[in-house]
Amino acid sequence: MGKAYIESRLEETEGHLELLDLMELGTRREESGDRDGAIEAYKEARKKAAALYDADIKAEALEKQAALEAQIVGKYLPDCAKAVKWSDCGGMSGRV
Repeated sequence: MGKAYIESRLEETEGHLELLDLMELGTRREESGDRDGAIEAYKEARKKAAALYDADIKAEALEKQAALEAQIVGKYLPDCAKAVKWSDCGGMSGRV
């Protein structure tokens, strides 16, 4: 195996480690009550997962991000907390 191949595999491994760190950061922020910080960490993890073609972690990050956003919206608009999809909440975009 060539040096270039080994270096590319190392870069890919570093990317996956960074992705897992972002997911852990999101979890820690969520547990400490920092929902906005957690959402940002999950968004960043989604972007990283997409770049690494890691569909499983991308889906997990999206799910966690959406759940937190629903909690935030539900605090201000209780009917939206029950919405199955973000678009079911009057097609709102962004955070309240």
